[in-house]
Amino acid sequence: MQSLLRYAVFFIVIGINHSYLITCGTLNFENHKVMECQTARLIYTPNKEQTHEMRKWVREINSTSSKVIYNYKTSNDESKYFESKQGESFILYIPAVNSADAGDYLVHCGGRHYTRRSNLGVSVNTNGCPERCGKLSTTNSYVIEGDPVTFQFSVDPGKDITWEKKVETTYTQLKDQKYIIRVVQEKKVHSLDILETEYSNSGEYRVNCGDTVSNSIYLNIVYSHPSNPVFSNVVSKFYCNNKECILATLNKSVTVECYVEGGSKPIELNMLKDGAKLTNTNKNSNDINTITYNYIRYSFIPTMSDINAMFTCTVNNPAIQEPLATSIMLYTIVPPTSIEVNVNELIEGIQGEVQCIAKNGRPPLKSDINIGSKQETNTTKTVDKVSANLYTITMSVTKNFTRIHNQEKVLCCNNIGETTCEDKNLNVLFPPKNVIVEEIFKRNEENGDTVITLKFIAAESNPRSSIDLSGLKHVQRKMVDNRNDPDNETHGWIYTAVWSFNFTKDDDKREIKYEVQNDGFPDLELSNIYTLNITYYPIVTISENEHKTVYLGEDVDLTCDVDSNPLSTLSWHNQTAVIDEIFGAKRIELHLTNVSTDHSQTYSCKAQNGIGGIVSRNITLTVKDPSERPVTEAIKPSAESNIASVVGPIIGCLLCAILIAVIVVLIIRKKRQNEPSNKRNIHETKIEEIKPLHPTGKDTEMQAGYESLAGQDTTTEIEMYTDLDTEMQGTTTEIEMYTNLDDDMQARNESLAGQGTNTEKGMYTNLDTEMHPGYESLAGQGFTSEIEMYTNLEGPTSTELPSEYEHSEL
Repeated sequence: MQSLLRYAVFFIVIGINHSYLITCGTLNFENHKVMECQTARLIYTPNKEQTHEMRKWVREINSTSSKVIYNYKTSNDESKYFESKQGESFILYIPAVNSADAGDYLVHCGGRHYTRRSNLGVSVNTNGCPERCGKLSTTNSYVIEGDPVTFQFSVDPGKDITWEKKVETTYTQLKDQKYIIRVVQEKKVHSLDILETEYSNSGEYRVNCGDTVSNSIYLNIVYSHPSNPVFSNVVSKFYCNNKECILATLNKSVTVECYVEGGSKPIELNMLKDGAKLTNTNKNSNDINTITYNYIRYSFIPTMSDINAMFTCTVNNPAIQEPLATSIMLYTIVPPTSIEVNVNELIEGIQGEVQCIAKNGRPPLKSDINIGSKQETNTTKTVDKVSANLYTITMSVTKNFTRIHNQEKVLCCNNIGETTCEDKNLNVLFPPKNVIVEEIFKRNEENGDTVITLKFIAAESNPRSSIDLSGLKHVQRKMVDNRNDPDNETHGWIYTAVWSFNFTKDDDKREIKYEVQNDGFPDLELSNIYTLNITYYPIVTISENEHKTVYLGEDVDLTCDVDSNPLSTLSWHNQTAVIDEIFGAKRIELHLTNVSTDHSQTYSCKAQNGIGGIVSRNITLTVKDPSERPVTEAIKPSAESNIASVVGPIIGCLLCAILIAVIVVLIIRKKRQNEPSNKRNIHETKIEEIKPLHPTGKDTEMQAGYESLAGQDTTTEIEMYTDLDTEMQGTTTEIEMYTNLDDDMQARNESLAGQGTNTEKGMYTNLDTEMHPGYESLAGQGFTSEIEMYTNLEGPTSTELPSEYEHSEL
C-alpha cells in the first residue's frame, strides 16, 4: 500500500511540477527480484512513433531525485551497466547486483516523455558472491556494425588468461583470427580487439583466470543505417521553384543516378518514376576509404511526357524498420523551336528597338543580345506562356542608334539547353551631313570660253543620295561620272557626280545650286551654291578709230574700255612714256586739251591681268592746222564732235536717197528725149505742180549744202541735167559732188565701225531708223511714197534749189 502511494506521489510530482508524459512504451524487469551477485535484465520496448536513439535509463534515488545510469551507448558508471538490443526491444544489464541496486527504474525517451517505473528487488545470497579476478572493461559496449571495439582486462599480479564469449548458455574460448589478443605490462594488462565488427560479434564476454572469472560485459553490435538516398547531378534553380532538381534536355539521353553511403548488408536500393518501380536499372557498389557506396542508375531519352517526371530512390537494410526514400523532380529543358532577331526601322537620333525572340522553349531564360562586340546589359524581358510548360521569351533593347551602328551585327543567343544563336545586321538610316564641290579641271580660252569639270560629293548616307543641279539654263554640260561608293566607317554610301560644263565669259559669277536628294529623308534641306569664276584675257575697246584727225587747239577725249577677269591694270601710253595707269577699273579715259602738233603720236591702251599677257589697242592721232580742214567738213567746237558723229550718218543716208532720185530723174529725162513732144508737155505740167521740199528735223542741217549748190549757177534741175556732160568736165559738177559724197560716207562708215557697228548692214539698218522722221516729213507734203515723189519730179521745177539745201556739209 505504501509502495502504491509512493508511485502515485511520484507521478503527481512529475506530471504537475515537470509536466512529464508517460508515452515512451513499456518497461519491465525480466525478473523483478534477483539474488545478490546475479545479473538483472531491464527490458524496454518503445512505441513505434518513438525514436530509438533518444533514450536514457534512469534510476530513482528518492521521491524527489533521480540519476541517469546509462545514456544511449554510454554507461555512466564505468562498466556497471551495458545495453543490448534484441529485436525491437532494448535490454539494460545490471551485473553483480547488490542491495544498493534495488529500487525503481524508468526510461526517458526525449522531451517530456517517460515510461512507467519498473521496480527491482534484491535478495540476500547466503553463499556469498564468487570471487572475481581482475576487472574487465570496454571502450564502448554499444557498437555499430563495422566499427572497431576494444576490451581491456587488468589483473595484479599478472597471469595467463583466456578470453571467452557466451554462446547460448555456455562460455567458449575465443580463437578466431578476427580477434586480436595482446598482452602487455608483464601480463598485468590484456586486450581484445575486434577491428571490424559484425552483427554476429554481439554477446557476453568475460575473462577466465583459471580458478576464477572476471566480470562479464555484453557487447551490443547493431546494424548500421545507410545514409538517406542521394541523387547525383542535382541543381537548384529558380525554374525548379528553388528546389533541387535534375536537369535533362528534350530528346537527349540522360542518366538518373542515386546512391547511399554505408549501412549493414544487405542493402536494397530501388528507383521509381512517377510512383512506378523501374526494373531496367543498373546497380553496383564501390568501397572508398573503407566506406561502401551503393549505386542505382536509370538511363533514358526524355520526351514531352517526361517534362516534369518525379523520381524516387528508396533504400532498406536490417537496421531500419521502414525504407528510407528521397524524391526529386526531373526538369526537362525544351530548346526554343526558333530564334528571331527583329530590327525595326532605325533612324539616327531617334530611339529604336531591337528584339530577340525565342519561341516555344523552357525554362523562360533570357537571351543575350550583343551588338557589335558589346553585350547589351540594359535589356527588357517579356515572357508569354504559350502552353502549360512552354514559353516565348522576348528580349528587347531600346536606345539611340547612330550611323556608327549601321550594318553592325546583332547576335541573339539563347542558353536554353544548348546555346543557340541567330544574327542580323542593323540598318540605320542617316542623312548626309554635308555636300561639297571640287573643281578638278579648268581650261580657259583667251575669249573667256571655259571648260570646267566639277566633282559634287554628298557625304556618307543611308540610303543612297543623289544631287540635283539648278541654275544651268542654256549651259552645255555632260555627266562624266555618277556613282555611290561604300564608306568603311559607317557602311553608308558616298555619292559622287562629275560634270563637265562649257561656259563663256558671260557666265562669270553664275550661281550653280547643288542640292542633295535622299528618299529616306524627303524633308532633307541640304544645298550649297557654287559661284563661277570665269577668267579670261582682257578685251580692250577704244572709242575711236585707229586713225583720228584733229585740229590745233581742239580738245580730244579718248576712252578705253576693258572687260577681263581677273581685274586688269589699264594704262595709256604714248610713244615714249606711260601717261596714266590704274588697276581694277573697267575704263580709263585720256583727256588732251588744246592739242598741238606734239600730240601727233600713236597712243596705246594696254590691259594686263593675272592670266594673260599684255593686250593693246592703238590709235594714231594726227593734229592739223585748221586751214587744212576740208570744205565739206563743218567747223564745230570739239565738244560737239560726238553729236556730229551721230548726225552725220543720218545726213549721209538722206543724201544717198537724193542721189537715187537724181539718177531716176536722169533716166526719165533720157527717155523723154526719145518721146513725142506732146507727152513731154504733159510731164512738164506735172513737174510744175511740184512744191519745193522743206526738210524738217535733222534734215535742216543739210540746208547749207543745198544753198552751196544753188550758188554754182545751176538755174534749174532740167538745165542742170541737160548740161551734165559739160559740167562733168569741170571741177565742180553734180557727178563729182556725189562721188565725193560717197567717199565721205565711206569714211563715216568706218567711224561708225569703230564705235561698235560691226557691219555695213547694221549701219544702214540704224540709218533707216533714224531717217524715219524725214520720210514722215515728206509724206506730210503730199507724197504718199517715194515712187510717187520721184514720178512727180518730171513736172516743172523752180529755177533754183530751195534755200534749205544750201551750204551742204558735203
